[in-house]
Amino acid sequence: MSFKPVHLYVWGCVDSDAACNDFVDCVDRSDELLPKCGNKKRIQNGQFTCADGTKIPSSELCDGAVNCPDMSDEVIESCAGMQCPSHVFQCAYGACVDRNSDCNGKKECADGSDEHEELCYNRANTIPDITSRFNVEKKCKLPPRPDYGTYEVNELPSSALLTITCNPGYAVVGDNKVYCNDGHWSVNETKSLCVRHCKLNSHPSVNYRCLLSGHSTGTRICNDQEPVGTSVEVHCKPNYFSRNSLLNMNCKDGVWDPIVTCAPECGRLTPKGSRLSIGGRNALSGEISWHAGVYRKNDSDYEQICGGSILSANYIITAAHCFWDKDTKKIESPDLFAVAVDKYYRSWDNKKDTEAQKFDVELISTPELYEGNLGNQDRDIALVKLKTSIIFTKYVMPICLDFGEVFQDKQLQPDNKGRVAGWGYTSPDGKKPEVLKIVDLPYLTLPQCRMKTPDDFREFLGTDKICAGFDDGTATLCGGDSGGSLAFPENERGVLRYYLRGIVSSAPTSKDNSKCNRKAVIAFTKINSYQNFIIRHINF
Repeated sequence: MSFKPVHLYVWGCVDSDAACNDFVDCVDRSDELLPKCGNKKRIQNGQFTCADGTKIPSSELCDGAVNCPDMSDEVIESCAGMQCPSHVFQCAYGACVDRNSDCNGKKECADGSDEHEELCYNRANTIPDITSRFNVEKKCKLPPRPDYGTYEVNELPSSALLTITCNPGYAVVGDNKVYCNDGHWSVNETKSLCVRHCKLNSHPSVNYRCLLSGHSTGTRICNDQEPVGTSVEVHCKPNYFSRNSLLNMNCKDGVWDPIVTCAPECGRLTPKGSRLSIGGRNALSGEISWHAGVYRKNDSDYEQICGGSILSANYIITAAHCFWDKDTKKIESPDLFAVAVDKYYRSWDNKKDTEAQKFDVELISTPELYEGNLGNQDRDIALVKLKTSIIFTKYVMPICLDFGEVFQDKQLQPDNKGRVAGWGYTSPDGKKPEVLKIVDLPYLTLPQCRMKTPDDFREFLGTDKICAGFDDGTATLCGGDSGGSLAFPENERGVLRYYLRGIVSSAPTSKDNSKCNRKAVIAFTKINSYQNFIIRHINF
């Protein structure tokens, strides 16, 4: 009665012992994809783990008797890969039971296949040879292969297991395992099992929820592959946001339309609760979450020379002239500078700045044709790459960027006020504050700016500049404020965020040669003029 009932339809294998050895021997990897490989890996330390988590001795697996509470030790999924010794009987679903168990009046296979009527009828009348018996019991005729896919077969005399593999861009809806038991397949037809899908690549900024189809309402967890017609709700993760209402993503012809992501949280005013400029007020500690201080490394201390703004975890944006050597006409070495964020006090080592993050500078990038005052401070913008990454918190986050011309024009309206922070001179005699100060300055059109500035300064008002400020001494910026951001507020769905519009560049000198011209309007490098420069250097 013994015969070898297991037939593995595997191409390219030359060694039957190659299966499930964690080393690919078959060109199609089928030696490591067989159903029995799953069982092999579910057997540890002499125990088999049932589907419900219960552990039983591995010797009780596929022995004909049900030992798992969920019967998972005696089903085709667990036993299809069994190869029984020639002296024992193999059940239809793959289990190995005692010799002469077939047709002895006692069901010793969990599915009763050892006492199957057709088997025992043949046994009682005439015992055919192995080949004819196999043909009698082999009721599972292989179905057509799926359109846009194929399958691997693990076959027993009266049972079979198909593992469906779909072509790229296609996937199975539901289980990729198809079973046959006693001539009956678990699905009615296989040709349409592989359907067009969209791959749902996870994005760090969003959570996905797939809408239930048909007449059902609600959502479910999305799969890596979703069929055409699937609609996905998108929600921003914590610390990310969207300026607009988030649209659903829909799977159409193998692609998502639209692809929706969220932007990193930015530009928020987040005062901790503690309590540049001439006419400015003390900032609340942590209020300007994007502000950075630029320091020169001197022999005895670090000197604060400029401001800057956080653009990403590794970059700040500031003014090129902060690093310009007037003698060599070149940008100085990055090793001479340092950057600090989450600082309220100007001095580098102020012990009250308990949360300050400090960084050495790896790289300073400026536009190729920047020439300092020789070029009338045209292209006065710099990107500073830090050697280590900024850790974003409630009080430390990047400033918002939006290069849209319509949005820029909306913000840059005459008399709209932009905010600047800094530790610059607060009096004409050059006194610098120890605490960070902020000032709100009104935007001026270029014609207005030219009217409010002396003739010898107008050559600095190139096409890459915008202006803001007062000419009556109300408030202004001074030395030490260079590189700081001019940021304009936008109320977005109940949240106030600040968008970067300009970098503090230059101002007219005072007639009395004092450290600060109280009645000067300020020229800022316009961010939109350097969209390509910024995007080329920073991977947002």
